[in-house]
Amino acid sequence: MNPIFVLMYRLISVKLSLFLLVAILFMASCQSTDNKGENNGETQNEKSSHVASGKIEQLTETIQQHPDSASLYFERGKLRIETKDYKKGEIDLKKAIDLKPKVSLYYATLGQTYLDEEFRDSAMKYFSASLKVDPKNRVARLQKAFLLWLRNDYEGTLSQTDSLLEHYPKSPKALGLRSQVYEAQGNIDKAIKVMKKALQIEPLGYDAMMRMGDLLLKKNSGKAIRFYEKAAQMDSSAAEPYYCIGLIKEKQGQKAEATIYYNKAIQHNAQFVFTYFHLGKLYEDEQDWEKARKIYTLATRVAPTSSKAYYMRGKMEAHVGKIEEAIADYRQALVFDENNKKAKAALEKIKE
Repeated sequence: MNPIFVLMYRLISVKLSLFLLVAILFMASCQSTDNKGENNGETQNEKSSHVASGKIEQLTETIQQHPDSASLYFERGKLRIETKDYKKGEIDLKKAIDLKPKVSLYYATLGQTYLDEEFRDSAMKYFSASLKVDPKNRVARLQKAFLLWLRNDYEGTLSQTDSLLEHYPKSPKALGLRSQVYEAQGNIDKAIKVMKKALQIEPLGYDAMMRMGDLLLKKNSGKAIRFYEKAAQMDSSAAEPYYCIGLIKEKQGQKAEATIYYNKAIQHNAQFVFTYFHLGKLYEDEQDWEKARKIYTLATRVAPTSSKAYYMRGKMEAHVGKIEEAIADYRQALVFDENNKKAKAALEKIKE
């Protein structure tokens, strides 16, 4: 098994979550994950939204008295974005910029808003404008570098992080982004070296540990396991670290240990469907068709539209002599993916 497979299913999401700063300028108040209701049944997010709406009304009244106050428009714009009224929020931020065009924060905040909405060209425009006003704006510089990385403009990314590190030499996110550039360029040794430096400055948390594990996987699977274990300690609900360790153990031929780690992954996140396929395959290798069938049945419940899950279970049904069930599973696999060649071949063969 190619170790790169360990990375494929989650590579994009991990990289984006590591460097896409989550509205660090102003959005922290709406990031609450506490959905328990208050006594009146109102969630924290709803309560926060009501508070923000009240403040917006107050600011609107104040703006009527002070229509030339950039800071008032800026504050109202932030609150409107917090309540997901993006269009009006953007209008307010642009008004603040018109009234006071020499405030770097205003441009950066608008850039962040566009980035959160995935309007990347507009985000680039305002991050660049922010840097013209203040070349030392750390957030704008990092986000511009990130956007260049998304465009595969690696030289541009390195240039922006050079500027950032000149002013902020201990910026772990800038170093982490450089590490991703070097990885994309095929220089894994340099990517590892830079990522190690980033982690020495500041352990970035779960995603950074997973990323270091992914990098080391290409060089030293033993060291990779240590970083996956650290990641597991940082997020007790995550299944990925156990899944990745399971893949390494399976590749090394340590199938009993691989089974243990795959089961741990399922215990931590029963919806992590990739684990079921690998665990089922281990039981297949032992010709324990019934156990493999049960595992693939779980996969069909976790991913009820997965063509692969039905095809794999169909194979096990055939092995234990449940021909009608196997035919039904192969047909269902083709419902979800009519191009599933293995399911087509298996269905034709079993009907002969």
